[in-house]
Amino acid sequence: MQHLVLLFAIFAGIFCSSSPICISPNDILVNNKCWSVHTTSSSHKDAVTTCAQNIGTLVTVKNAADNQAIMRLLGSTIRHLWLGLYCFQSDISQCQWDDASGSASDYNNFAPSFPYTDVGRCVYYATDGALAGQWISDDCDDDMRSFICETPTTIQDSCDHNFNGYCYYLSTSLNYGVDYNFEQAQETCESISGNLVSIHSPNELRYVKSLYRTKNTPSIYIGALTVSGKYHSWTDGSSWTFDNFDTTSQQSGNCMMMSLQSNGSLTQDAWYPSDCQATRSFVCKRQAGLPWRGPTTPPTTVTPNPSNPSYCNSLLVAPSQVTSPGYPGNYTNNLNCAFQLATLGSYRIRLTFNSFNTESCCDKVTVYDGDDSQGSLLVDN
Repeated sequence: MQHLVLLFAIFAGIFCSSSPICISPNDILVNNKCWSVHTTSSSHKDAVTTCAQNIGTLVTVKNAADNQAIMRLLGSTIRHLWLGLYCFQSDISQCQWDDASGSASDYNNFAPSFPYTDVGRCVYYATDGALAGQWISDDCDDDMRSFICETPTTIQDSCDHNFNGYCYYLSTSLNYGVDYNFEQAQETCESISGNLVSIHSPNELRYVKSLYRTKNTPSIYIGALTVSGKYHSWTDGSSWTFDNFDTTSQQSGNCMMMSLQSNGSLTQDAWYPSDCQATRSFVCKRQAGLPWRGPTTPPTTVTPNPSNPSYCNSLLVAPSQVTSPGYPGNYTNNLNCAFQLATLGSYRIRLTFNSFNTESCCDKVTVYDGDDSQGSLLVDN
């Protein structure tokens, strides 16, 4: 009988551990997402910043169930609510979710004649009147609205740092030396049934960064390997779906590190190749809700890094690269190129020229801060 009780307890524990939970006591579990309601009206920029500080985004609505859940949750207590959706053009396919999951093409509930970016590019949700439950694009800067922050659910685990179904361990919290080379760091992570951290989204990048908010750590190893800067893989075998390389860097090496501070040659949050024998701090990552097992070395998948075309007269969402048509060859005479550069959520754009060689008599580069050439002039060269 004692053995049966023990087996039942283990089974129940494993079953319960697979149920999604929200870490913050202020969050509400809705459709397998964690929502935190902020009734105080804020500008779109301030709302985005608040959510980013909580390792989340403004609420995303990917289906009718999500759309109805907002109405049930808020009723008529709030008239308008910012959504985590930004429209670059008056075309639903050009409306991008802040969580970098793509456009609103698969599902939207815009009111008739919207989105209409001449009015505004930010999107809000109406909760009352004839437009209740529908979305409207409006001005980003002048209007104040309530908002919901959205973070991913996770799995119950006793670890201190639990996010999106994974546990994260700082090297300083483990019973090992603080600074290890890449191989030693990976072996340490394997000893706790994990791997060096892989990062698959802007939110996960923010989360890893937040673990060092009160620490003076210049850089950490992440679980990425690179070959000639063209082929990349994660030590945990996961797919290569996101990166944050500093494309201006001249550093070399096969093991990747993430800078936690900015200085003359490094940018905070950016990833750089490194000598694998260099020693530094690191972060381990393992799946939450599972018992620890012995070290494993899963197979890795190497994903080629495709070459970048010119993108002349295109809209690009950072991070990305642009070149003159035909680069490194010459471009044709009387050619005009416009590149519209954009970013999602609370990120800013850093524009760096790696190579700049034009005919001083005839060619120039002009940079504006805004949606078109009516914006503030930044560069006229």
